[in-house]
Amino acid sequence: MKTSSVNLRSLAALLWARRWTLATFIVVAALLSAYYALTRPIVYQSDATLAQVKDDNSQLGGALGSLAGSLGGLVGGLGLPGGGTSVEESSAVLHSRDFSLRFMNEHAVLPYLFPQDWDRVAQRWRPGVVSGGPTWATSLAQALSSEPIVPPPVIVGPSADEAMRRFDAVRSVDIDRRTNFVKLSIHGPSPQIAQAWATDMIRELNESLRQRALDDSRRAIKSLEDKVNDDTQQTTRVIASALLESQMRHLVSAESRREFALRVLDPPSLPDQRSAPRRGRMVLIGAGLGLLFGASYVVLLSAVRARRRPTAVAPVTGRAG
Repeated sequence: MKTSSVNLRSLAALLWARRWTLATFIVVAALLSAYYALTRPIVYQSDATLAQVKDDNSQLGGALGSLAGSLGGLVGGLGLPGGGTSVEESSAVLHSRDFSLRFMNEHAVLPYLFPQDWDRVAQRWRPGVVSGGPTWATSLAQALSSEPIVPPPVIVGPSADEAMRRFDAVRSVDIDRRTNFVKLSIHGPSPQIAQAWATDMIRELNESLRQRALDDSRRAIKSLEDKVNDDTQQTTRVIASALLESQMRHLVSAESRREFALRVLDPPSLPDQRSAPRRGRMVLIGAGLGLLFGASYVVLLSAVRARRRPTAVAPVTGRAG
């Protein structure tokens, strides 16, 4: 314990003796952190709380679907659509590649994701920002082949894969397994844009799933009508008629309901404070790192100087023979 206490005192004395060196490290690191924080783009976060929409016909449709499945030989395996949309399916659509790329293109999200590649004055991508061009393997194969190879089309702008990776940091979807509520968080360059993106994403998600359900119901209705009109077995016609009534009810419900999959419990918020960057926190972290690096530098420098210091030779006493 005494040795440990002595070592701590020696370290404290060494750091205090080099306090101006430590202060230099702390100030420089804090200034660099402040510069980095000031140059980061400001991000605002809009949050919305959603709930699954319960279909009034789901219980009837499920019972009739079970009946049709048990008598699949009679009905012919129509593959009838279900009565509702789960929160897992809604979350999967929100994370899907097709929905995300379409949303980014329609709402000008890509210039926000790639500000260094977007020319705001000319409203176009800067020269050299292309994706989908011929790779070195394609160019080598074309040079060695006697037949011309058609290269893939060159697309101006960032690639879809890179856009998806950056969009994952903009959109966040969390499902509360206890309540089955969905929290949607959208980051944007301004409070209004973040709120607008969240509102449009919810509306387009419901519309996409609603159109998909309408198409499925129309195909099922067409197949059921053919069964009712063409099939000669009375049992099959009775089952098909009941299923047709259920699908007609589901079709009318989908056509009249705009919030088809998710109902808005808490609309997208209009944030009044930025969510990033946390400049004060970044400066404090930078100052702490400066103190750490400064202390390490002082200790290492002291150790190197102690190693290089020549060892004193004790004087020889007494006379020779």
